[in-house]
Amino acid sequence: MKQPNRVLIFSTAQVLGGGEVYVERIVGGLYKKFRISVLAHRQVLRRINAPVKKFALGGFPHTIERYVPGGYRLKQIYYYLRHGSGSLFKRSYTDLVHFQIYDERLLSLLTPRLMRKGIPRLITMHNEFTPQQVKANRYRPHVVFRQFSAIICTCNVTKLNLVSLGVPAEKCHVIHNGVDIQRFTPNGMPGKFITWVGRVDEWDKNPMLFVRIAELAHQRNLPYQFRMVGEGPLLPTIREYLGTRGMHNLQLYGWAQDTREIYREARILCITSTSEGLPLVASEAMASGVPVVASNVGGVPELITDDSVGLLVRSSNEADFLKAITLLCEDSGRYTAISRSARAWIEQAFSLDDMLDQVAKLYADLLEGHET
Repeated sequence: MKQPNRVLIFSTAQVLGGGEVYVERIVGGLYKKFRISVLAHRQVLRRINAPVKKFALGGFPHTIERYVPGGYRLKQIYYYLRHGSGSLFKRSYTDLVHFQIYDERLLSLLTPRLMRKGIPRLITMHNEFTPQQVKANRYRPHVVFRQFSAIICTCNVTKLNLVSLGVPAEKCHVIHNGVDIQRFTPNGMPGKFITWVGRVDEWDKNPMLFVRIAELAHQRNLPYQFRMVGEGPLLPTIREYLGTRGMHNLQLYGWAQDTREIYREARILCITSTSEGLPLVASEAMASGVPVVASNVGGVPELITDDSVGLLVRSSNEADFLKAITLLCEDSGRYTAISRSARAWIEQAFSLDDMLDQVAKLYADLLEGHET
């Protein structure tokens, strides 16, 4: 009997977020069809309960990455030297490598080696990857992606952006993030928290906008309770900000191992990002019957197609966000209608089983030599 093919899933993420939950779902859903190994940081590996082989990335000092000029590139070179020449990336161990993070220097070092060994190379792009982001970071995606067998885009906007940057359209496969609709179910009664979930840093998630929304509600004496769920380097700054403003309406929850409880206690999910792929937290909240108020960026409009399933805010202004939040909090009929419609939309178009089937088919095609 032929053994299942061997797939190595590789993530260098140091802060837990939607991409790391995606890894957990892929591994848990496909380990019976493929022999999966995971190379990642320990906090990612701890989330994975499936019986697969786990390999921990060597630690790299966060202070060097964050504060030393060129530290991020040093980290990527370090990972290559520490892991890239090892057995994990050889044909004797791996039949396909599925990358999760666009670390350009690391990819430019690793993918040529894999290419020479005839090992298919796949990457999931979890972010929007706008031309502005590419220019600001001096990325060369048309060069790096030339050495990939295929690219998974979690939303159509990412594919359009990549094609506009010179990446062949036939390499880009749109596979939307899926939700386990049996696991994420409506609570029946609205929770009490206006909730934000994500990576707490100064980049695209824009957590300070959520803080300012809570501050504006505090100034207006609105009876809303806010909750920020997640970890990241900006947390100490936010904690200090709340103290100096005397704000007691915003709870800093930290990381949640199981977000189902978070959604059960959520009244509304708020997404304040300046750039997004297809945010997993939004689809999980919608499946849980929690209305979403979100920035109109990236792939978010592919989830919130109209105001029957959620509300889009077209600015980064806290007053506009608070207006949308207040609208839902004060109109119970509309709240209930959006809650039900959002759940039905996720059931129809964003199930986890559909996502896993599409990823498994792409794995099989690449392993059979059908590079796109």
